[in-house]
Amino acid sequence: LENNQIKYIDEQCETIFDENQVAEKSFGIVQDITARIKSEEGLKKSELLYRSLTSNAPVAIFNINHKGECTYVNEHWIKLSGISYADAMGQGWLEAFHPEDKKKIIDEWEMAMSSNIKFKTDLMFKDNTGKIKFLTVKSTKRLDEENNVFVYMEIASDVTERINNEK
Repeated sequence: LENNQIKYIDEQCETIFDENQVAEKSFGIVQDITARIKSEEGLKKSELLYRSLTSNAPVAIFNINHKGECTYVNEHWIKLSGISYADAMGQGWLEAFHPEDKKKIIDEWEMAMSSNIKFKTDLMFKDNTGKIKFLTVKSTKRLDEENNVFVYMEIASDVTERINNEK
């Protein structure tokens, strides 16, 4: 304890035994890992807050990593697509795109990510009943502590009613 603060430590020990299995010596290392533990706790709280906020958002939110794999979808995305959370992970999220838009959207997204430009597009979503919805999608980068992109957060608004009224 330092100033009545709790410290977290990592310890490792190796004991040398003689031929009779009697301990002769022990070597140990003790490392203060308090900062790492507190940082991990902060990240967990931040992740819980993010999931709480996005799960109740009135827009579809999905995260795509640098490989183009889905790592998260919120409840509104599931409702719009009709695809379960588990089925949306990895490449499964691509099944929500209307077949006419799929290649165009993938090409646009890859070009935006590789050229570091903002991604914003309109697309057709097809739910699991075949019903078509029109969405406007915008991508935002989420950066790690070294300013490297670790995920792209996509926010999609359902504009089906507006599109149908315009028609």
